[in-house]
Amino acid sequence: MSQLTDLINSRAEELHIFQEDDETEESWTSRVVYSIIGVMASACLWNKYDPTIDEVYSQQSRESAMRRRENDADSMVSDVYWKRFVKKLCYAYYTQYESALKDYFPGDVENLIKQVYSGAPSQTAEPSEEQDVCDYSKFGNWDDYINEILDLYIQTGSYYKKNYYLAPARRLTINLSQDVQLIRGISPGELFHVSGLGNWLFVQKKTNAVINFAKLYDLQQESYAEYYQHLETRFDAEGEYGDLPDAAKFLRMQPRSIKRWGPYWLDPPAPRDQKLSLGRFGNRGQERYFLFRKEGNRHKILSLSSYETNPEHRRPRNGSREYIRIASALLANRGTLPEIRVTIGSSTVSLDFGYLLPPVELSFIKLYSWSEEGFKKVGQNFRRRVSKELYPPIEAYLEKLGYTIRVGSKE
Repeated sequence: MSQLTDLINSRAEELHIFQEDDETEESWTSRVVYSIIGVMASACLWNKYDPTIDEVYSQQSRESAMRRRENDADSMVSDVYWKRFVKKLCYAYYTQYESALKDYFPGDVENLIKQVYSGAPSQTAEPSEEQDVCDYSKFGNWDDYINEILDLYIQTGSYYKKNYYLAPARRLTINLSQDVQLIRGISPGELFHVSGLGNWLFVQKKTNAVINFAKLYDLQQESYAEYYQHLETRFDAEGEYGDLPDAAKFLRMQPRSIKRWGPYWLDPPAPRDQKLSLGRFGNRGQERYFLFRKEGNRHKILSLSSYETNPEHRRPRNGSREYIRIASALLANRGTLPEIRVTIGSSTVSLDFGYLLPPVELSFIKLYSWSEEGFKKVGQNFRRRVSKELYPPIEAYLEKLGYTIRVGSKE
């Protein structure tokens, strides 16, 4: 255990992950382990590919895997290989730090810890399931957790995915501020700091040449106020009078109480509301969305395409929720968009979002932050913690969108 403790301490300092004064040892260790797993998962993409022991699920994909991939030059690893590799990493750390599982260490955990301690994964492909000696029976279902991490890397352009295969993004640095650079795409052995899963470094020489990180990560450029004006102009030009769809749900425009927003969707629209609103109908996962506004005794309606509300090219496993972008613009126009509560500590900043962020912006925040709820809560969308050095430009961007930031302090 002392070797693993040394690993946590040394890697934490190297990755620039420091414990807050009021942070528990468990919380800090959880953050460090999460970031180490991300570093090793990314380094795994450089492993030598061996299709003979890389399991794929379907016969078609198996045949595809066995064919020489001329465009890839045999340099990519499969997503199944990556997931199995990450699962073993999680298992090794989890069994070491979860006292309830201390009697169920895998037979190869010591070798795996030495591999982690060296800072680089093995350069040979991972054993097949028949060779895997880890006993996952008491490990629980970590598939959703691992899929969430992989989706996050792909959605933010940190990994490239082609069919069933993964490759690291081309290395690119951007000046987030005069002091900090973000790094997308890494090389094995490269030293950098980590916030959540995102890599960054201090700028060696201060510069005024700050690159628009929002443009690089395909984040929204215009404010919610500007976006609302586009929606309203289009609605006025293209909307038509008609009846509201049967069994439709309508976006909540006012919080249920001071402390709680409440469910996002309601059965009846507010009877006297004559401002632009959002509705939806249809089966779960196949909802159709529409803008509407009551004008006198009639409703004017504009149907929205699925590309605007749940586009295929941005759809993770649980749907993209792109409608949140429209909902946020509508709420901002009414002055009811929930604020973001921020607590500033000595080395990190905690963000408590009162309303779900749009998918692309949420993925960016999650890439560069940790969940406030522990090691296995990577899917937590509302309570995040980011390295303090990265926070000022992020705050400026969120305020530009239209969010109100309420700042407290731990210091």
